[in-house]
Amino acid sequence: MHAKPPLFVFACVALLAFSCVNSTEQTPVNFVAYQVPGCNQTLGRLSSSDSCFSYRFHYALLVDFCASGNCCPDSSRFMINDEIRHDTILVTIADTAAQSCRCNCRYVLHVEFEGLLLPSYVFVCRREDYASQYILYTERVNRESPVVYRSAGASFRTSFP
Repeated sequence: MHAKPPLFVFACVALLAFSCVNSTEQTPVNFVAYQVPGCNQTLGRLSSSDSCFSYRFHYALLVDFCASGNCCPDSSRFMINDEIRHDTILVTIADTAAQSCRCNCRYVLHVEFEGLLLPSYVFVCRREDYASQYILYTERVNRESPVVYRSAGASFRTSFP
C-alpha cells in the first residue's frame, strides 16, 4: 500500500505552476491633475497644431494645455478624469462653474502620468460639459531618448523603465 502524498504537496505544485504565468496586466499608472490658478495667455513649447499644448515625456509624461471658461472663480473650476487604453490616453475635462459671471478666460490645465510603459501615446483631451462633447486636443506624445552623460573619461546612460 502506497502512502498518499500530503495535500500541501499538491498545493505547492499548483502554486509553482501559477507563479510561472506571465501577467498581462499593466502596472498601475499614477495620475495627477490640476488647474493652474488665474488667466493665462502663453504657454511654453508649442506644438505644430496649437499654441497652447506643451509636454515633456521622460520617466513621467507631463502635459500642459488650455481650456476656456468664464473668469470666476479663477481656480479649481475643472473636473479632470483620465483613462488609458492600449496606446491612447484619454483626458476628459468638465467646467464645474460655467455660469458664474459674464467674462471669458483661458486656463492652463496640468496633468502628469507616472508609470507609462510604451515609448509613444496618442493624447486625446475631450471636453464634456453641459450637453456637449468635443475634442480639444489630439496629439502624439513621444518619450524622449535617454541622455548620455560624459564626465572625466567616464560615460553613463540614463534609462527608462
